[in-house]
Amino acid sequence: MFLIIVVALLFVTSESTDDFLANWMSHLHPVVKQQTLLDLTLPGSHDTLTYDLSEVVAQGANDIPVWLSDLLHLLPKHLVGPYVRSVAQTQVLTVTEQLDNGIRFLDCRIMRTAGPDRLLDPEWYSLHFLESRQKATVYLQQVRDWLNAHPTEIVVIWFSRHGSACATGDSQYPDVPNTAKLAFWREVEAIFSGLLFDQSVSSIGTTTIAELLERDQRVFIYAADYANFTANSKLALDSCFIDNQSAGLVPLRSSSLDPQLRIFQKAAATRSADKPRNRFYLQSLAQSSPVWLGEDEAAIWYLHDESAIRHCAQRLGISNVTDWCPQALLDLGQVVNYYTQPVLEIALLKDWEFPNALYLDAIGFNGTLRTGVGLASQTGYAYVDTLLLRNVRRACKAENTSRSLGNETSDCTQLDNMLSKRRSRFPVAKQDDPAHGRLVGWP
Repeated sequence: MFLIIVVALLFVTSESTDDFLANWMSHLHPVVKQQTLLDLTLPGSHDTLTYDLSEVVAQGANDIPVWLSDLLHLLPKHLVGPYVRSVAQTQVLTVTEQLDNGIRFLDCRIMRTAGPDRLLDPEWYSLHFLESRQKATVYLQQVRDWLNAHPTEIVVIWFSRHGSACATGDSQYPDVPNTAKLAFWREVEAIFSGLLFDQSVSSIGTTTIAELLERDQRVFIYAADYANFTANSKLALDSCFIDNQSAGLVPLRSSSLDPQLRIFQKAAATRSADKPRNRFYLQSLAQSSPVWLGEDEAAIWYLHDESAIRHCAQRLGISNVTDWCPQALLDLGQVVNYYTQPVLEIALLKDWEFPNALYLDAIGFNGTLRTGVGLASQTGYAYVDTLLLRNVRRACKAENTSRSLGNETSDCTQLDNMLSKRRSRFPVAKQDDPAHGRLVGWP
């Protein structure tokens, strides 16, 4: 019966989603049920909620002083909003669409700020310099609704203001009183009531997937400023236990893929060191926009300065690309994904280890990394299916080593074959297009 189901799912595809990705933990359950969350690799998205940014600068916006964010918050939207939104948005799929397409790690950046209408008292919104159109609880309720409809799926959520795992107090949430943090946490507890992992019962590193599903504890929340934010709640985890690592300006400013490949060459050692301490190894393959790129993009946007395009191309450092500059953060994310796809492919084929979660920009339909040119392009690489295949091979190898595989042998073979076939739909796709920063033989 299992084989009939998975074969049928091979032919269920659409622009928006397919049933396998929406329920992948269910389909992988026969082989991962004895694994813990710290044994898996979760597909994640970076700045998950930026698809719904407003054009209003958030109070307490990242990367600038609080007094400046308060001032910019009051400016007319048309002065800064359209440009800033273009350099702040990292995702196009809604959080529900991301979950439907296999994403299980959500990077939720939040801040207490007056809303986009700027008339009401401060509430908690998502942010990436700009604040979201709706309150953070709206998106979290959408996650809860999705979980209700997918009772075998587990989701990890990380709350922070700007990806700092251990910052506390005003360094994490400037000018936000602890009472406001705790009040928001109570709202989160209510939204996910009955689903939150209880660390007083067992640890993340020893509780199997089967046990989590039996208890219906399917939501793990890592909270920055944990003590103040949650009052040391047993239903949350301190985000200081996230081993958050970044790839930096790789691969665009490198003539080799080696810096990114080393991430995966070292991943087994990193996981081995982290798991006994219940640390969650998170690896960013997203590209933060450097200051110089923002300056060049602003000159292009506001001044139509063509020399800024050439300056930007030079600083990007892509061989033979002399007259192209990403005009939006999503453009940058998609070209970074273009050069990241062979790294993931090589790591899988060499059987190197993967982190507990990866998070990236520009997640596409069918669980892909968007690698094409422009927002309309559906060209992409099989990101989620690649990580799922790594999960299957890891789990099956572990079970085989322990000599307790039994009936799971056929499941391993079927899942491996099925995921390999799924991956073939979205292989590494290279193109020689220097006008848009994409080359075949570089790096």
